[in-house]
Amino acid sequence: SGEGFLFLGRLSPEKGIDLLLEAWRRHPDGALGPLRIAGDGELRPLVEAAAAQRSDLTFLGPLDRAGVRAALDASAVVLATSTWHDVLPTVIIEALASGRPVLGTALGGIPYLVGMDDPAGPSGWVVPPDPAALAAALPTAAAGAAALSAPARLRYERTFHPDVVTKRLIDVYASLARAPR
Repeated sequence: SGEGFLFLGRLSPEKGIDLLLEAWRRHPDGALGPLRIAGDGELRPLVEAAAAQRSDLTFLGPLDRAGVRAALDASAVVLATSTWHDVLPTVIIEALASGRPVLGTALGGIPYLVGMDDPAGPSGWVVPPDPAALAAALPTAAAGAAALSAPARLRYERTFHPDVVTKRLIDVYASLARAPR
């Protein structure tokens, strides 16, 4: 199921890359396994500098579809560290489809996507957008990734798979067609 962590997204302040780097620095080099960061954006120099300082941090740069697939396969946990109310970070759906649990911030749609209110149980962890909280959750996620791999894939299949979403949309349109005018 891969090892370590993957951040996959735009390297900008609202995506929380600086939050992630600050939390990561609170652990000794190598203590959590590898951190891979993929993407591009205005904070790319910050990521490149962090990768130059630590042996457990790799900057992958922007990736094509095959590169995203390989990065997901190589990682155990996907990080969604937004510091704003991100409604639908699609990286979470990609992670779940790959059977990867998500460690994210408790903002916007992230708790829903991770399944924090799912009666079957969550497919990851959420924390406040705070470096200390994220740093404290990283070892928990590293230790618990394998146990949440199957639940992550199951959440995708039950909630986000295209067949499920299409059926829900058809049901909505059918109910609207039957509604009194």
